[in-house]
Amino acid sequence: MSMVISEKSLCRFFKRLDGLALDMHSVILSHGGKIISEVYYEPFHRGSMHRMFSVTKSFVGLAIGCLAKDGKISLDDSITKYFPEYPTPYEYIKDTTIRNMLMMRTPHEKTTYKADLNGNWVESFFLTKPSHRSGTVFAYDTSASHVLGALVEKITGMPFLDYLRIKFLDAIGFSKEAYCLKDPQGISIGGSGLMATPMDIMRVAQIVMNNGMFNERELIDSEFLREAASCLTSTCTRGAWSDEKQGYGMQIWRTRNNGFMFYGMAGQLALCLRDKDTILVTTADGMGCQGAVQAILDAFWEEIYYKLDSEDYKDNELKEILSNRRVKPIDGEGKDFRGTYVFDKNVMGMKRLSVQTDKNGGIIEYENETGCHTLKFKTGGFNRAVFPYYDCDSITSGAWFADTLTIKSCLIGETVGSVTMELYFNDNEVTVSARSTEKTEFKEFNGIIQGKKK
Repeated sequence: MSMVISEKSLCRFFKRLDGLALDMHSVILSHGGKIISEVYYEPFHRGSMHRMFSVTKSFVGLAIGCLAKDGKISLDDSITKYFPEYPTPYEYIKDTTIRNMLMMRTPHEKTTYKADLNGNWVESFFLTKPSHRSGTVFAYDTSASHVLGALVEKITGMPFLDYLRIKFLDAIGFSKEAYCLKDPQGISIGGSGLMATPMDIMRVAQIVMNNGMFNERELIDSEFLREAASCLTSTCTRGAWSDEKQGYGMQIWRTRNNGFMFYGMAGQLALCLRDKDTILVTTADGMGCQGAVQAILDAFWEEIYYKLDSEDYKDNELKEILSNRRVKPIDGEGKDFRGTYVFDKNVMGMKRLSVQTDKNGGIIEYENETGCHTLKFKTGGFNRAVFPYYDCDSITSGAWFADTLTIKSCLIGETVGSVTMELYFNDNEVTVSARSTEKTEFKEFNGIIQGKKK
C-alpha cells in the first residue's frame, strides 16, 4: 500500500507552526509528484515575489552545472582563470577551483564583501587575505556563490537567471516576473538576491529531485545533480543545528533522513526526500528568532515525516485550520491614549515621539536623524503601507498589554525582517525598547531610550 500523508498529520503540523515564534508566509507540500497542500499567509498570496536569500546559491550552482555540461568551463579550473582583471597576490586563492567554491571549501572563513557593501563584491573575493588553504574545511562563504554567479554572467553575457530560463526554467513554468537583486556593480546577487514565488522554488526542487528529468526530457545534467545533492563535505563542526550538521554538496545542503535542501535564512526552504517522494517548501520571517529554520524542520520531521503511513484520516479540522492563514498580529487590546515625548541625545537618534491610539489601532509620529515620520498600525490586524523613510512595503500591528504598547512592522518584499518597538509608559515618562531584525538597514531601531512627556 502506498504511503500517504494523513490530514491528521497536516493538522498537527500546522498547529505546531502556529506555536513557533516566527511569521510563516507560505507552506507548500508535495507527495508523489502532486501538491497536497498549498497555503499562503495573508497578505502573501500565490503570486507574491519573496526574497529567497541563500536558496539563490542553489540556483547559481545549477547554472554552473549547465555551463560545465555545455563545455564552457571545467569545475577543476582555477577561478582566477576567468577573472584576470582581479590579480590576486595570494597562492591560496590562485589554487581555488570552481569545485572548491561550489562545495564551500574556499580559502575564506567568511563572506568577503560584507566589509564594504558599497565596494566591488567580486573583487573582494580575490583581494581579501585568505585564512586557510582552499579545498580543506567547510566554511560558509557567500562571496564564493556571488563570484560563481558573476562567472555565469561573464561567460553567457546575460543575468544568470535568464541563462537558467533558457536552459530549463521556462520549460517548467517558472515565473516570468521573478528576478534577482543586483550588487553595486550591477551583477546579480548570487548568494542571496533571488525574488521568486514559493511555487517557483517547488518546481525547481521537483526537477532536481527527479535528476533533471521533466516530461521525459533531461533538462539538467543528471550526473551533476546526483553529485551536487550528495554529501561531499562534512559540516559537523560548522553547522549550528541538527540539519546543518548533515553535510554539504555543491550549493545544496544535506539533511537528516537522507534528504537535501535549498536553504535560505529565516525560513526559506525546499526540503527534498527522494525515498518518500516528498518536497516541503516554506517561506517565512524567522529573523531574530534563534533556531527558526530548525524549528520548522523539526515540526515537519515529527508531525509528518515520522508519521507517514497509509492512514486516510478525513474530517473538517484541516479545512478549518487552513481557512484563515495570516501573519499573526501583535496580541493585546486597544485603548484610548494620547501623549507626546521628547528625548535627550540617544543611541537611536530619537528626538520626539507622539502617540495616539484607540480601540482599533493608532498612529505614532516620530522625529529622528532621518526626519519626521508617521507610522500607522491596527489592533487585531495590520495596516499595510511603505515603511517611513525606507522604500519598503510593510504591515504593521500594535496592541496594549497593561501600560505597555507594542508595535511591530513586518517588512515584506525585497526586505525580510521586522521592526518592533515596545513603549513603556510611567507617569510622565516613556521608555522605548526597539529592535530591528533586518540585516543591513533600520539600524536606528535598536536600543533602549528614555523620554519625558512634553
